[in-house]
Amino acid sequence: MDKYKTCLWQEVKRDSWWRIQTNDPSVIRKLRRRKTATPCSWALNDSMVIFSIRYKSPRLARQSLQRLTGQKVNKDALNDLFVAYTVTKLTSKSTSESQNEL
Repeated sequence: MDKYKTCLWQEVKRDSWWRIQTNDPSVIRKLRRRKTATPCSWALNDSMVIFSIRYKSPRLARQSLQRLTGQKVNKDALNDLFVAYTVTKLTSKSTSESQNEL
């Protein structure tokens, strides 16, 4: 089972521009559909993509990350960023984890 990580941080303190870094294909797909999110960087040998997006407040940014991932968002106070972890539930080539256990 793959575990994906999505991070959100503010580019400059007290600025409205934020960065979202993720390797989750579903989050990447959702962000590419948004006109407000622009891809800034992507890894050549990995599925990591960084998007730049504008939010008016940290509360709205955290709420958006929670809606994008569908998971609880944790704050990393040491690095001053928000983190959400997701896992794959079903892939096109395999069955779900819960069905394999039965």
